[in-house]
Amino acid sequence: TGLLILSECGVEASAETEKEPEPEKEIKSEKKDKSENKTIVPDKDYINEVISFVESVMKKGVINCNEGDIDTAVQLSLKAENTVHNNISLMLRGFSADIEKLNAKSAEFVSVNTFHLISRIYNTSLSIIKNSDSYEKLKILCSESKSYDDMANMSFIGLGAYPWSTKSGYAGITALLYCEDDHQIYTYSSSAAYIHEKTSDFNSIEYLSQSFKSHSHWQNSASMFQISGSSFRLFGGKANSQNRLSSSKNTFMNVSGFTTYSQITLIKDRLSAEKYLVEDDDYDYFAPVRTEKICIISAEEFRYINYDKVRQILEFSLYDGKNEYPCEILWNEQNRNAVSYIESLARKSMKLGRAFICRYINGVFVPVSLTYDNKINSFYFD
Repeated sequence: TGLLILSECGVEASAETEKEPEPEKEIKSEKKDKSENKTIVPDKDYINEVISFVESVMKKGVINCNEGDIDTAVQLSLKAENTVHNNISLMLRGFSADIEKLNAKSAEFVSVNTFHLISRIYNTSLSIIKNSDSYEKLKILCSESKSYDDMANMSFIGLGAYPWSTKSGYAGITALLYCEDDHQIYTYSSSAAYIHEKTSDFNSIEYLSQSFKSHSHWQNSASMFQISGSSFRLFGGKANSQNRLSSSKNTFMNVSGFTTYSQITLIKDRLSAEKYLVEDDDYDYFAPVRTEKICIISAEEFRYINYDKVRQILEFSLYDGKNEYPCEILWNEQNRNAVSYIESLARKSMKLGRAFICRYINGVFVPVSLTYDNKINSFYFD
């Protein structure tokens, strides 16, 4: 049976209360083997309940789903929130949103995508029951551990930030950070649910742009603007197995200044985009879910730019004097500022001479930010 697992790009805030860190004292800690002596215990009763629900939907057909099915999907989703079945919770929330679009006769409803989603829920649930005694397989089928471990005090370079939203009703901002100590990419995210009437504007770019500048993170009330665009030393930090930083109020950042073009130049070889041009990126249904990669393109000029009205995607290429890199930005509520910014930049001059920080996803480069006036410009929030 084929298996696809829905992944979320956000990091939920974690609430920890610990002793205030001492900035002058280094925290000595080493990464432990995350799989050591760990078990995952699936809730078989819950999974069987999900299987029964999906089978009832398949029996009568997605097109015949009603308000009762929406309520059932939401209740099942809430039941598994923040458990080992959080991935199923998110998929069920996405399914309920699809049925709402169906009942509203919205053009956003795509029957093939919805059936694909319900099939993933079904396949994942069956596989959990079948492999309930295998920790290695349950690691893939169930949600990643959200535990955050103490990390050594380390130095970071902010590489910009981008907004996002999910079908399950969450919106937020993710900052990209390069660690100068272990030379790895870390992320820090903030998110909020927008599925309720009082929070329905939380996924608008206006609200997210305000949140980008809001001083509400870590012990010293830093903003996402500061975190994503500065070089700093982090004290008392915590990170999980996916290099996601915790929002613990016991974490303190000591800013040394804005991220500069010279800093980006020093790390661009480690984050070279060129190697991805020769990767075999063919889609494989049975392959493990691939994580996105972060890279830097020192662009001399735009070689091509076009807005595809059918796909609603801005397509363009960046040329670094040697290679041409295909780039895309999907037009949506969160990305409209970015699309306008790139189009305006290209109209002014096809010549650039700037470094772009990009996410490499499914064979294309998605710009997050660029160097401008010797600073990082996260143009999604302009």
